[in-house]
Amino acid sequence: MDMLRWADKYFGYEVIIWLVYMPCPPDFNSSEAGSINPVKKTRQKQKAVNYVLKTTKRQAEGASLQRIKAMTLRNEINDEIVVALRRIVRAIDLHSRRLAQEFGLTGPQVVLLKELSRQGEMHVAELAKKINLSHATVTDILNRLEKRTLIERTRSSSDRRRIVVKPTAASAALLSKSPPLLQERFLDQLEKLQDWEQTQILTVLQRVAIMMDAESMDASPLLATGSVTAAPEMVEKVTRNTEDDAELGPSS
Repeated sequence: MDMLRWADKYFGYEVIIWLVYMPCPPDFNSSEAGSINPVKKTRQKQKAVNYVLKTTKRQAEGASLQRIKAMTLRNEINDEIVVALRRIVRAIDLHSRRLAQEFGLTGPQVVLLKELSRQGEMHVAELAKKINLSHATVTDILNRLEKRTLIERTRSSSDRRRIVVKPTAASAALLSKSPPLLQERFLDQLEKLQDWEQTQILTVLQRVAIMMDAESMDASPLLATGSVTAAPEMVEKVTRNTEDDAELGPSS
């Protein structure tokens, strides 16, 4: 049996099978030195077969247990990935809800007002290019903000043919109370990472977008819920459902 274990360890079952069916050495205690003891040969075969069966069963049980452990670990990892995505979505929803409820603003509106606050006054086309939004989208946002007297349109002092946009005192007062945008905090943390870490994050997130069939969706570099032109009351309506669902816990 020691020989069988050694053969199994170093050569595998091919050698074991050969050992099972090889002729037994001559039984020198018999009257004929060249004859083979059939009883001894039968016992040897039976021992070898039993050993192979036990080893096969043991390895099969071990492989099955390993597969179960691997599947359990994989399921746990999958759940953690989904939980992480849910947390990201919820963080964006809660931030958009806070802007809408406490300040009556959407994320894109805050981005536009902050850019105007930094520049003083800008032409609509320049403003749209600076904040990565279309001209039509920026015009729609400006119309909403103008109704709330947060911006005003005037003619440029250098070129009376051009209409420029500038923030009002009410806009400055509102911005001084509003919290930092979610992407501003995120970008501050992102800038602290090494180049290879940023590239790794980009690659993973692009793969996630592909897996969700979202790689071709038109999107602006804004972490906000809903349409970029949505009114605050619409943002609050969209995010309320997410907030109520989150309160129900993971099983919801």
